[in-house]
Amino acid sequence: MTSSDDQEDDLLLSRGRLTESRRDEVFRKVLQTVAAAEGAGARSAPRRWLWSGLATGALALGGLILFLGRAPGPSSEFRSKGTEAMPGQLVAAVECEGAQLTSCPVGSRLLFRTARVSGFLVAFAEPAAGGERVWYFEPEQPLSLSANVHDSGYLRRTVLIGPEHASGKYRVHLVILPGAASRAAVLERTSQVLAEQVLDLVIK
Repeated sequence: MTSSDDQEDDLLLSRGRLTESRRDEVFRKVLQTVAAAEGAGARSAPRRWLWSGLATGALALGGLILFLGRAPGPSSEFRSKGTEAMPGQLVAAVECEGAQLTSCPVGSRLLFRTARVSGFLVAFAEPAAGGERVWYFEPEQPLSLSANVHDSGYLRRTVLIGPEHASGKYRVHLVILPGAASRAAVLERTSQVLAEQVLDLVIK
């Protein structure tokens, strides 16, 4: 194993923190820089070269410590999935007419506003505590956004919160498809999904 391999392993094992061996190497390089500056200074302008060497070494050390000391961000593999829209792919803003999503009474309507003008919308709600799923826009007949979005951005279709909704918290799924699909394909994600968003709804 080469020295560069050892340094890389040290960095990975330390998760971005400066290891003792790496720190010693950094200080050794700084001392070499200063020594070189002092040697050059003995031949010409000692004070100017010395301070220049010190500044260069300090900047190099500070930059390396800043780089190595920055903890790596979480890998996408460990980010939670299915709780937000895909990056830059917000599906819709959802409103409970006359109330809030955190306290939406039976008899209210859900309004949807989107900047999208293409694709087909599927929507359904799942009780957080478990129970029967409520479908709003069926995947076999998804809502065409190109034909159902007002100039204001609101969908022409709304969803009535009816008696099929028991009181409690729901997870509302909004899924954009390129076309019709089966319920199973949507739930098992075997169909192509252009964008997806999940939000909380509390029925009172």
